[in-house]
Amino acid sequence: MTADLILHNGFVYTVDSGAGTAQAVAVKDDKIIFVGNSEDALEYKGETTNTIDMKGRMLLPSFFEGHCHCFEDADRIHSCKLRDLGTVDDYLRVIKEYVEKHPDYTVIRGIGWKNNLFPAAGPTKGLLDEIRSDIPIFLYSSDHHSAWVNSKALETAGITRDTPNPPGGGVIEHDALGEPSGTVRESAIDIVEDVLPDYSVEQYMQGIKQFQAKANSWGFTGAFEARLFFKRRNRIEAVKRLASAGELTMRFRAAYEIMPDNSIADVGEYAKARELDDSGEFFQVNTIKFCQDGVVEGLTAQLIEPYLVETPMGSDFKGEPKFELEQYKIFAAECEKQGFQIHVHAIGDGATRYSLDAFAYSRQQNGRKDLRNAITHLQLVAPEDIKRFRDLDVIANVNTYWQFMEDYHFEIRIPYLGKKRADMQFPLKSFIDAGVMIVTSSDYGGTNPVNPLFAIQVGMTRTMPDGALPYGVVSDRHDPKYKEQLWPEEKADLKDLIASVTYNPAYANFLDELTGSIEVGKSADMVLLDKNLFELPAAEISKAKVLMTVFKGKTVFQDASFDE
Repeated sequence: MTADLILHNGFVYTVDSGAGTAQAVAVKDDKIIFVGNSEDALEYKGETTNTIDMKGRMLLPSFFEGHCHCFEDADRIHSCKLRDLGTVDDYLRVIKEYVEKHPDYTVIRGIGWKNNLFPAAGPTKGLLDEIRSDIPIFLYSSDHHSAWVNSKALETAGITRDTPNPPGGGVIEHDALGEPSGTVRESAIDIVEDVLPDYSVEQYMQGIKQFQAKANSWGFTGAFEARLFFKRRNRIEAVKRLASAGELTMRFRAAYEIMPDNSIADVGEYAKARELDDSGEFFQVNTIKFCQDGVVEGLTAQLIEPYLVETPMGSDFKGEPKFELEQYKIFAAECEKQGFQIHVHAIGDGATRYSLDAFAYSRQQNGRKDLRNAITHLQLVAPEDIKRFRDLDVIANVNTYWQFMEDYHFEIRIPYLGKKRADMQFPLKSFIDAGVMIVTSSDYGGTNPVNPLFAIQVGMTRTMPDGALPYGVVSDRHDPKYKEQLWPEEKADLKDLIASVTYNPAYANFLDELTGSIEVGKSADMVLLDKNLFELPAAEISKAKVLMTVFKGKTVFQDASFDE
């Protein structure tokens, strides 16, 4: 057999069951046909074979993003960008400039303001009203769990001083006079966003293609989109149209989000839609997403023990679960009965415990099934609950991108949680030691750019790297406090972290027989790095560069510096 592509003279780390190594890979059409030494690989060379000398560089299975919001790049193209600005005055200046540049817009959208600039209570509508008050202004926080809106947005949504907080942990903040102040959190965001016009299918297509190009350059050929709104069809139609047109250079798996105000019957409707939305290999929706709590910085994470600050909800506040436990159990059992895997957002230890309780109930009702449920973020986890992940076959979908000390740690998490809890955030090695599969994810949009080598480095060091920070801000990089390790006992090793961005997320999305490792018969999905990660100090892992990304045997990214 003559190969279409041969990569030889390299360090091939296969991430197969034996964590094997090789020198070369041969590809025919879209499949790997040989893995082994260079001499034997070159036996597959023909007149038309593209032969690449890797010159000792490292070849890995391509990366798979474990939890992100990649279909929301339309927002990042067509909205006001507040990310990485340092002061409220900076926000107001950029918003004003954006409004002036778009006088024909009927809604102003934006994203990226930071909660640590508005401790306890969020930003107010009056600041935005001074810029423009005749059209709605809607600005997501950097974590997407809060929104800053003007008076017109509140009016359009029908929110008044008498509007109750919606179920599911929603918060409408009020000023001293009892009027809505201009910050809405969690499910209260939907009250506003549901009355604003959505982006068009074409705008979502533009956003998906933008994300895809960036993702390929970071070495990704797969991603899990963590939130599809069942009734907002434009982003779903956008990815389906791209799949039909053959314009996707990566595989997408996704989740419909379910809310506390959904009915059990809605799960059946999701199951019907799953069949309609199946675009084969490139796009499927096999998952239901539960967002069980919010975030610590918004005082909306569900905790086992109370916050240590006075909150708008009073003292001894633990955060409100979005799903009360009995409702959660019933929904989880129905989702599994309908054949959906479950993916849960849980920041607080209380939210994680509720989720494990719901999974245990579902197993009692439905028996053991191979659903590969996952809980993501896992900022706080009670030690006694870690073993339950293994016992219930739950995947720990971790965010190693976040596992270092930055401004939120010192300005929000220590005051809100106390130093003991703040210093025991984001367990990692404990999961591995307990036999729990870990999948690394970025939560892209909140994390941007998404460099999986950065995630591996932080997982190995638990320390803030030099260079660009895809998540987290620091006031002064030279301050020694930012070089402290966050819970150093939780550092993981390189092999486990490589698996967490390659094979493990493929497994989590039922793609492990197709991709995730370099093995004969699997899809030729690979990434070539300029350095061998096993030869680098842990603190330099993120300095390695992606030279080439291959998807189904085709090069979908090649760095300009790469000399074949």
